[in-house]
Amino acid sequence: MDRSKKYTLLRVSGRFVKLLAEGFKQWRLYLVYAAILTVLSAIFCQWSYSCNGSAKQFWCYTVSSEAKAFSLGLVFVFINIFTYMSFAYDFYEKCFLNGVFKWQNIFLMSGKKLKGLGFLLLYIICFLGCMLISWIILKKPANPDWHVEFVFFLMLFVMVVIPFAAMRFSASVAYFLNEEKKIPWKKIYENTKERSYIGIIMFLFILLLSVALLLHCQVILLRLTLGTTIFTMALGAEYCGYLIKLFCVTAFMAFFRAQYEMMEDQEDSEDVPVVAVEEKQPSTTKQKKKNKKSRKK
Repeated sequence: MDRSKKYTLLRVSGRFVKLLAEGFKQWRLYLVYAAILTVLSAIFCQWSYSCNGSAKQFWCYTVSSEAKAFSLGLVFVFINIFTYMSFAYDFYEKCFLNGVFKWQNIFLMSGKKLKGLGFLLLYIICFLGCMLISWIILKKPANPDWHVEFVFFLMLFVMVVIPFAAMRFSASVAYFLNEEKKIPWKKIYENTKERSYIGIIMFLFILLLSVALLLHCQVILLRLTLGTTIFTMALGAEYCGYLIKLFCVTAFMAFFRAQYEMMEDQEDSEDVPVVAVEEKQPSTTKQKKKNKKSRKK
């Protein structure tokens, strides 16, 4: 049976919507991580909405120099990425692996969780790192030596191909978080070799939908908070913004899980019991003689 027959865009989309709906059961996890991110924004003065206008309030303190502001913002970005990855790991474990989540695990890192965060970071680098390198190559001045330019062209080509490969093998994230002994790269390739566009289309659709949702919500929250003198309103806007961002993270985790379940369902469907058929043994010469005697009688 062809494995790609059951790997269709409609089936993957249906499984994704079902898993995304199940993720709403983890609403407490959303609330806790959104509160942590909001507190970090207040500590580092990295408000997304209320401190962008000309009339800044007391909570929008400024840094004395641009270098300090840049270093502070850079530290905040790294802490933010780490917090998002920690949420993604805890969400996946509690929602899809039926893990027992404890609130102290947010701050206590086990070896298992660190490995999962490392793999998630590697997957993110496949996109952000390649995009950054591609942007640097495109912005650099042209070199008169065509050999050097050809090398840069090859680098740019590789940087473009890597994200698409990561989209196709997106099920590897779920296999790793499931603590598989070895990621079945060959099985993922076999299941998607004729319809590799499905995973890429789904990934890009979720990405574009998430960007559109974030931009739309940002416009609404900016209108509500620009020039506000109420601290609780500014705090509430940050909190709502982070809830939406965490929802976008869960959408990708649900997609990874949907890819994984589709791979496993195809594997199970192929394990059909085979009925053994006994081969007819050719009759020997003695059996032929017995048959002739029985006919004469």
